Amino acid sequence: MHRRELLQVVGAVALTPLLAPLSAEERVDLARTIHERLGRAPLKVLTPAQAALVTAVAELIIPKTDTPGATDANVTGFVDMLLAGWYKDEDRDRFLRGLAAMDAEAIALEKQGTGEMVFVRCRPETQIALLTRWDAAESGPETATANYKRLKGLTVYGYFTSEIAVSEVTKPIIFHPAFEGCIPFPGAAR
Repeated sequence: MHRRELLQVVGAVALTPLLAPLSAEERVDLARTIHERLGRAPLKVLTPAQAALVTAVAELIIPKTDTPGATDANVTGFVDMLLAGWYKDEDRDRFLRGLAAMDAEAIALEKQGTGEMVFVRCRPETQIALLTRWDAAESGPETATANYKRLKGLTVYGYFTSEIAVSEVTKPIIFHPAFEGCIPFPGAAR
């Protein structure tokens, strides 16, 4: 198995248990199907506000640096398409309620006298504090913490199965360099 294939499988396995009946290879195939259908498809499930929340969280999980970020891989569209076509109604509703719970915690943390703030408009340090809290905490299925963990799994799944991540992040090596056993290892004592 090559490195890029391994990362795709790891990304596929990171998905929440909703697709547990599928093997890792079937999850990768499902992701490829979703990515092929994405294009510039309009949102099917997420409202613009929900999509903005998913985008903000996904970009904090996998930010754009010298490599593409979650937004470049259209993780939000991927999540929306997965919710629309492969989630059961009750699981989709739980996910959407979880987005509302995530926003409610952001509102509670950064409420101001002139009106309520939502996650996407919170200060970056507030967003990071919330993600750190959700990442470290344990909770029941109907909480912001649980939904953040579901969204994190979907972000990793959508990102590492995207064409841009495979081509620009995992950078498949077509030809391996020759083995040269007589070359000293950099930094090794002589």
